[in-house]
Amino acid sequence: METTAWSDRYHVGTLTLAAVGGSYAAPLLQRLRRLSPELPQVLVETAYGDLISRPALSLPQREVATVATLAACGDVPIALKFHCAGMLNTGWQPRALIETVLSGIANQSERAATSAIDIACEVLIERYPASKGHSSRSAADGLLPEMFVGAASDSGHTFACAQAALASHLDKIAAGAFDGPGLPEKSRQLAALAVVITARRDPSVLRDQIRQCMEAAWTRDELAELIMHMTAYIGWPVILNVVAPAAESFERFASEAADGRVADPVA
Repeated sequence: METTAWSDRYHVGTLTLAAVGGSYAAPLLQRLRRLSPELPQVLVETAYGDLISRPALSLPQREVATVATLAACGDVPIALKFHCAGMLNTGWQPRALIETVLSGIANQSERAATSAIDIACEVLIERYPASKGHSSRSAADGLLPEMFVGAASDSGHTFACAQAALASHLDKIAAGAFDGPGLPEKSRQLAALAVVITARRDPSVLRDQIRQCMEAAWTRDELAELIMHMTAYIGWPVILNVVAPAAESFERFASEAADGRVADPVA
């Protein structure tokens, strides 16, 4: 019985890893196998089989949160490239990918911001290579999202670096690649929560962002699932600090909903 359960975990994890990683999945496992033949099994069974495959949060939304988290972490190029591809593999368009990366680097250093944009563009160049004379150069002015432009007063230098890095790649990305939809407001709020958690912001900031997520119709169950999901990327020690203020936020929001002061999303 234990063997069957173990095998089922690996099977589910393999399917989920393939859905996210696409052609990047096999090289990732090969990289891990070089260190230990058991390491790919641990990744597939625990991260993807036990956690990322859970149904409480969709795979596309998990990828938004993951890309925002990794961009906010900085200096994790292998994982960031894998999950930038993962966003595309799970149905997101290039504009949404760039907007998600930008949400994560808003308070990063020049080097980290530039690196994150370079990595996202590398994935886009592989997926949408420009043909001669037909690139996305004309899309440059409208590409950077309003939510990042609005933060330019606080992160002006980072914004300028991101804009320059993005512009340097547009000649290599196919014309029309950025014509698709950007990140919906609901997903922006989820990405913002992932960044707040990753950046270890003050509990009051965390509570405010949870409220914004719930006002955007995220449920307590979905947000709790996001917090569990992030253990795979920033670890339990960070998440343990999030548990109490997050629970307080959920309880306060539920109390206000019971009093009729706010609309309570359906859990």
